[in-house]
Amino acid sequence: MEILKDFALNTLAVIVGGLIVFNIARWPFAANEISAMRNNEVLLRENIARIRKELRNNLKIVSELNRPHDQRERSKADFKWEKNDVNSISFFSFNYLINSGLNTMLPTPLESYIFESYNELEKLSNLYKTAFKADNLYAEAQALQEAANNELLSVEINQIRTRLEANIKKIEEFNL
Repeated sequence: MEILKDFALNTLAVIVGGLIVFNIARWPFAANEISAMRNNEVLLRENIARIRKELRNNLKIVSELNRPHDQRERSKADFKWEKNDVNSISFFSFNYLINSGLNTMLPTPLESYIFESYNELEKLSNLYKTAFKADNLYAEAQALQEAANNELLSVEINQIRTRLEANIKKIEEFNL
């Protein structure tokens, strides 16, 4: 009976000792995880600030693109300059956010607003690329094509600008 009692006490002591050693050994890893999470939160806040700035700059470009449509007929040269403006739309901060994996830490509504904003900018960029190709392909029917492109671009730019402004406002109101 004495042997069974000693065996039970020794087993219990080994289990308790093992748990204590396990928690002591795990403590530095937990501290590193907490530190890494805090660093990621700081990086995320900084990236969101860059995204806000980038979206505001992109919105200025979209507004500039719409100005010639409001003021006068667009010439071929204007269209080439507009294409250059569209090519200057920046996706750097968004791509950094996605590639860093920090987007998984974003609240779902904020991630949705950011994604929708950049999706609208991508649509605009693709629209201009398509319109520019159409202008190049149909040079002989240039007047008809330009009129159609002007109307399409004007409508699309207004819609994209409106959605972009709404998303930027929601992103700026969101606090992390």
